[in-house]
Amino acid sequence: DETLFRSEVASDTHFQEGYFYLGNYYLAQKNYSLAEKMYIAASQSEKSVHAYSEPDTILTNLAAVKFAQKDYTKADQLLANI
Repeated sequence: DETLFRSEVASDTHFQEGYFYLGNYYLAQKNYSLAEKMYIAASQSEKSVHAYSEPDTILTNLAAVKFAQKDYTKADQLLANI
Protein backbone atom coordinates (compact mmCIF):
# COMPACT_ATOMS: atom_id res chain seq x y z
CA ASP A 1 0.00 0.00 0.00
CA GLU A 2 2.78 2.44 0.81
CA THR A 3 4.44 2.09 -2.59
CA LEU A 4 1.16 2.63 -4.42
CA PHE A 5 -0.49 5.31 -2.32
CA ARG A 6 2.45 7.44 -1.13
CA SER A 7 3.06 8.86 -4.61
CA GLU A 8 -0.67 9.20 -5.28
CA VAL A 9 -1.38 11.32 -2.20
CA ALA A 10 1.71 13.40 -2.96
CA SER A 11 0.25 14.26 -6.36
CA ASP A 12 -3.36 14.63 -5.14
CA THR A 13 -3.72 15.98 -1.62
CA HIS A 14 -7.50 15.42 -1.77
CA PHE A 15 -7.11 11.65 -2.23
CA GLN A 16 -8.77 10.74 1.07
CA GLU A 17 -8.96 7.04 0.28
CA GLY A 18 -5.21 6.95 -0.35
CA TYR A 19 -4.52 8.53 3.04
CA PHE A 20 -6.85 5.99 4.64
CA TYR A 21 -4.99 3.03 3.11
CA LEU A 22 -1.66 4.54 4.13
CA GLY A 23 -3.02 4.85 7.66
CA ASN A 24 -3.95 1.17 7.60
CA TYR A 25 -0.47 0.27 6.36
CA TYR A 26 1.29 2.30 9.05
CA LEU A 27 -1.04 0.98 11.76
CA ALA A 28 -0.15 -2.58 10.75
CA GLN A 29 3.54 -1.61 10.86
CA LYS A 30 3.00 -0.13 14.35
CA ASN A 31 4.13 3.26 13.11
CA TYR A 32 1.45 5.03 15.11
CA SER A 33 2.66 8.55 14.47
CA LEU A 34 2.39 8.19 10.69
CA ALA A 35 -0.84 6.21 10.96
CA GLU A 36 -2.39 9.04 12.96
CA LYS A 37 -1.22 11.65 10.44
CA MET A 38 -2.68 9.66 7.56
CA TYR A 39 -6.04 9.12 9.27
CA ILE A 40 -6.28 12.81 10.12
CA ALA A 41 -5.50 13.66 6.49
CA ALA A 42 -8.13 11.13 5.37
CA SER A 43 -10.71 12.81 7.58
CA GLN A 44 -10.14 16.25 6.05
CA SER A 45 -12.65 16.94 3.34
CA GLU A 46 -12.65 19.72 0.81
CA LYS A 47 -16.22 20.78 0.07
CA SER A 48 -15.41 21.50 -3.58
CA VAL A 49 -13.91 18.02 -4.14
CA HIS A 50 -16.01 14.88 -4.37
CA ALA A 51 -14.02 12.06 -2.76
CA TYR A 52 -14.85 8.64 -1.40
CA SER A 53 -14.59 8.53 2.37
CA GLU A 54 -15.83 6.43 5.28
CA PRO A 55 -15.76 8.82 8.26
CA ASP A 56 -16.83 6.22 10.83
CA THR A 57 -14.14 3.79 9.74
CA ILE A 58 -11.51 6.53 9.80
CA LEU A 59 -12.50 7.44 13.37
CA THR A 60 -12.53 3.78 14.40
CA ASN A 61 -9.03 3.25 13.04
CA LEU A 62 -7.78 6.48 14.60
CA ALA A 63 -9.20 5.22 17.90
CA ALA A 64 -7.22 2.00 17.35
CA VAL A 65 -4.05 4.11 17.04
CA LYS A 66 -4.86 5.90 20.30
CA PHE A 67 -5.63 2.58 21.99
CA ALA A 68 -2.28 1.14 20.84
CA GLN A 69 -0.59 4.23 22.30
CA LYS A 70 -2.48 3.56 25.56
CA ASP A 71 -4.39 6.84 25.25
CA TYR A 72 -7.64 5.18 26.25
CA THR A 73 -9.46 8.43 27.00
CA LYS A 74 -8.84 9.79 23.50
CA ALA A 75 -9.78 6.42 21.97
CA ASP A 76 -13.08 6.50 23.87
CA GLN A 77 -13.73 10.09 22.79
CA LEU A 78 -13.17 9.22 19.14
CA LEU A 79 -15.48 6.23 19.32
CA ALA A 80 -18.15 8.32 21.03
CA ASN A 81 -18.23 10.51 17.91
CA ILE A 82 -19.39 7.65 15.71
